[in-house]
Amino acid sequence: MTAPREAFRSFQVARKDIAYLHFVLESYEGLAVLSSADKSNGTVTVRYPSDLTETVNELLTALGTEIALKKVQGDGKQEICSTR
Repeated sequence: MTAPREAFRSFQVARKDIAYLHFVLESYEGLAVLSSADKSNGTVTVRYPSDLTETVNELLTALGTEIALKKVQGDGKQEICSTR
């Protein structure tokens, strides 16, 4: 059996929300792992198995109604992913 490929997305969040995002994501065991790319400006990376992309997207969309998530693209540009 082959291991699922890993996917990732980077976001900028308020520093005060990093711990909340971390605990929510990791409470879904095996779904996603959060790492801080740059704590000083709130840049985090969410890593997850690519076959769980739809589930992760649904969770991130729901979290975007609670905290501000700004997607950081590979070129450093930001895309707003929340309704807050």
